[in-house]
This record gives sequence, structure tokens and C-alpha cells, in this order.
Amino acid sequence: MDTKNSSIKFGQLYGSSIGLALAEDKMQTDVSSLVICPNSESAQVIAEEISYFNQTDQIVEVFPDLEILPYDFSSPRRNIISKRSEILHKLIKKEVNFLIVNASNLLWKLPPRDFFDSVSQQIEVGQSFSINEIKEILKRSGFDRVAVVHDPGQYAVRGSIVDLYSPSEIHPIRLDLGDDHIDSIRLFDSASQLTINHISKTWIIPASQFPRDSKAIDFFKANMRNHFEGNQMEWPLYNYIYDDPENHGVYSYLPLFYSTMSSILNFIDPSTRIFLIDDFSSSLLDFEKLINQRFNDYQLDSQPIMHPNELFFNAKSVLDDINQKTPFTIQSEKFTQTNKQQVINFGTQPLLLETSDISLITNKILQLIEKESISKVLISTPTKKKQSLIKNSFKSTSVAIGMTENWADFLNQKDGIYLTEKILGKGFLIKSQGLAVIGEIDLFGKQTKRI
Repeated sequence: MDTKNSSIKFGQLYGSSIGLALAEDKMQTDVSSLVICPNSESAQVIAEEISYFNQTDQIVEVFPDLEILPYDFSSPRRNIISKRSEILHKLIKKEVNFLIVNASNLLWKLPPRDFFDSVSQQIEVGQSFSINEIKEILKRSGFDRVAVVHDPGQYAVRGSIVDLYSPSEIHPIRLDLGDDHIDSIRLFDSASQLTINHISKTWIIPASQFPRDSKAIDFFKANMRNHFEGNQMEWPLYNYIYDDPENHGVYSYLPLFYSTMSSILNFIDPSTRIFLIDDFSSSLLDFEKLINQRFNDYQLDSQPIMHPNELFFNAKSVLDDINQKTPFTIQSEKFTQTNKQQVINFGTQPLLLETSDISLITNKILQLIEKESISKVLISTPTKKKQSLIKNSFKSTSVAIGMTENWADFLNQKDGIYLTEKILGKGFLIKSQGLAVIGEIDLFGKQTKRI
């Protein structure tokens, strides 16, 4: 794909062929990709499809939504914040090949990149550390002290043993310290508390999006006093910032912890290729309207709230910034050729089964094969029940149903009908290659959700 033109548009990519196009593009370059989707549902679907079609071990991450509305008094769940920290840390280390985001996440202001740089700490066996130094790192990184560690963002101290669950690891970590150095680092099972294996080094990365050491809290309180008019002693967050900030709306005041804030765009490499899916800009503008509406409707009697320009980026500025980075625009329908932009319309066709009645599916698929000269069919059946339904529906025919593990395996199979347990939303046809992909939504009307 040539990126020299100022405006590059890819059309006629129906259903999950968008994921196929993105996966095949990435296999031809070492440059990372940022894929901006109109909503969280499409982001998750495209991530699943890229992972399936991509025939490498490249890392695909979906930047999770906070799952709160602007100016909500409640805070995001700890596992969401931990996952965000993990991804931001990976972005800084250039360990993400595909970053998939819901467009609205471009408007939320994030802690500055140097917060993650300064607070993140790599530790390794033999390194000089006292328990007090470890505790100070964990406190500044937003970890909560508990009796027994089960969830990300927690830590516990028992004698010379420090258990902690860093967002950088799938399992919690057990540090054994002796004479002011680290004797061993072990991953352990949070349920049984038993050792899984020993490792030589790991990272402690922020478990929250604001620091919790006394210096940072004092900085926050001074900013809150200077930023708002009124009696700070009447503001719940000001009084509970040390002990219970999450239950007093702290995530609607994050800028008061820092001198500047960042965008997700500040964490990606400058060479990253940006792909815009469908009408993502309308989603941005709609979310900005929601922000302003909630600011006007949810003024708090208990404490003042920050202006939208302080908590969120302006949608027009974000769009201008993205357009300066020569993005690729992708949509299902054909683009009209113009002299001002490069347009490439691909050869995929929409899949028109015209029914989601499983009792009629067999004939519809057979008619599709005959009418469109299709030689090979892939059907997304993520559950055992759905696989059985398809296999049983073909029992009365002479057609054998096979299973395939991945896209490369499917392409290498002989002609026929194959099932995959991977989630593919909507299907498409590539008539020139005699291929049909039938998505889960095409057959069953909805898509399986990964837990």
C-alpha cells in the first residue's frame, strides 16, 4: 500500500474482509498500525478478525473503554485501568503491532507519557532494593495494600516477602528479599497462592492513572484549591483524596495531578499507520455533544467540576491532528474516484444469504456455491453448539464438513466447507478466488461475546 498520497481511501471491503485487508497489509510492513473504529463493538470485532487473518504472532491490543460516562462520580473498574496501563506501557516499549481504539477514547485526556516512564520500574533478581523502597514504588504506582493478593493493583507484605500484581504480568508476582536485595522473583497462582515458575526480571507499572505518594497528593490539593472558588473543606474529594479517591470522583479531576495531559496519539510511534473505519468522525462529534450535555446537566452541589476543555480534547483538533498524519480511510461501499485522493476499491462482494433461519441455511449455502461458483467456504462457529447445528444441517447432503484452525490452514485445504471456532462477524465473497466467508452474524443474527 502506497502512503505517499495525502488522502488514501480503500473501499468495497465488506464484512470481515476489513480485518483481512488490515492483517494482510501488516504482514508486508514492520510499521505499527492504529485502527480507529466508530464504537467499542466494532473495535472488538475488528481485533478478533485481525487476529484470525493475521498469519504471524504480532500483538493485537484493544484499548479498553473506561465504561463510565463523562462526569460520572463512580470510577472505572480496576481491571480496566490495569489493562490500559499495560497497553500504554507496551506502546512506550514499542511492543504493540496493532492498536485498536474506539473513537471516543481519542477525546479522553490521559496521564502524561512521562508519568508512565517515571513510575514504571523494572526489577530483577540480585537488584538492590529494600522492602521500604518496594513499598514506596507500589504506593506511588497506585497499588492497594491488602492481606492476600488476588487482583491487579494489589500488594501484600509478609516479613521479607512482597506479593504484588502488576498490570504487566498475567499472574501476580512474589518477591523474596534478603539483606536489601531481591533473592528471587516468582509468578504464583492467585487462587491457590502456589508458585507457577521463577522469572529473572519483571516490570512494576502503574495500577492507577494518578500517583498516590504524599508529594503528588499535596500537589493535587494545591491545584484544586487554586483552580476552584469556594471552601475546599466542603469538597468530599479534597477531604478523602488520601483514603478513598475512587469513590469521590477522582477520575473527573485527573488533570489536577499533572502539569500537562496526553492523548493516546502521544503514545504511538510517529511512523504508525492510521486506519479510519467507516464514519468514525461522527462518533467523535456525537461523544463531544454528550460531554457538553453532561457538563451542563450534572453540576455538583457538593464540589465544583472541571470544564470539558480541561478533561477532554476538542473533537475538531483531534480530527485535524489525525488528517495531518496521512490516514487510510476504509469502508464497505465503493469510493468514488477523484483527482484529489488515491482510491482503491477491492474486489470483495457482500454476502447475501437473505435468511438467518438455520433450517434454511443448508440450501442457501449450497445455492451460493452453485450460483457464485464458490469452491471453498469458511463458516464462523465459535461454540460447540453452533458447530453441531451446522454439521447436523448438512447430514442429509453429500457435503463433508471439515474444521480449520486458522486462515492459512483454510487456504491450504482442498475445496469444501470448513468451520472455524474463531469469531468472524459478517461474511464476504472473493469471487476471483472462489472463496466465501460466512460470519456468525450472517447465520445466527448475533455474535458471541468473549468473556
